[in-house]
Amino acid sequence: MTALGGDLYAARFRLKRLPEARLFLMSTTPAGHSEIHQWTGPEAPFLPTRKPHEGVVTVETLDSRSLLEGRRYSVYLPPGYSGDTTYPLVVIADGNGLEHFVQLFEPLVVDGTLQPFIAVGLWSGEAAIMGENKPDYDVRGADYLPGFPQGDDRFDKHLAFVADELLPAIAENYTVSDHPGDRVIAGKSNGGDFALVSALRRPDIFGNAIVVSRSWKQYAVSPQEPAPVRFLMSAGLYEPNFRETTQRAAGKLKQAGYDTVYTDYVGGHDPLVFDQALYDGLMRLLPKEMATE
Repeated sequence: MTALGGDLYAARFRLKRLPEARLFLMSTTPAGHSEIHQWTGPEAPFLPTRKPHEGVVTVETLDSRSLLEGRRYSVYLPPGYSGDTTYPLVVIADGNGLEHFVQLFEPLVVDGTLQPFIAVGLWSGEAAIMGENKPDYDVRGADYLPGFPQGDDRFDKHLAFVADELLPAIAENYTVSDHPGDRVIAGKSNGGDFALVSALRRPDIFGNAIVVSRSWKQYAVSPQEPAPVRFLMSAGLYEPNFRETTQRAAGKLKQAGYDTVYTDYVGGHDPLVFDQALYDGLMRLLPKEMATE
């Protein structure tokens, strides 16, 4: 950084493929407030414009036998939802803000580009836990990362909650497909690790995983007999550590015989990369022409 005088500093960076980038920048005002700025390069790939959604988003709760606590989660039903129709299921880690994703992708359902689907947003961190009694450690890390140094076997219990308690409750209340090939789990950063390991350990539940910017280097990806699971792996070109970790995992999955695609997105460790990865992933996995009557 070069001092310009007073509290002003300047820096210059060379960024690869900048015309294709979407940048998510944050600055601090003199009063100490944070401001978010977004910049889109002239050659950035297409991303839908967010619009108010017509479908229904609800926040629901479930008492978990595995975690011994009440959990919050969100459910999205597409416009015209009918109990006579079976829908694909998309599960999104860090899904507290499920409405953001719904506003981004529902227009593609409405215009016939994507199949109508039901989405479940897994709430994360302390906000996911009902009541006043919260663990005194990083709940999100312990829920999403196998072998996390705090929380003992909490990852296994959280995965059991999602796979064996929450999704059966969703299937009981809504008409979702029970075929793994019609189910997608997606996540970014720690949530990307959860998506990756969930699909590896429970291919009976998830046949597709969108894994973005995997973070957990301490967990070695050691797949055994390959199951029919598709992995769409990606990271930002400007986040070298996450990119390297994700690329390594993708390489091991390919060597083991899994259907794996890796993509670089021109951006950093930010929500715009996840938005782009989700858009590309759902377009690949749930295009309207693949819908069955």
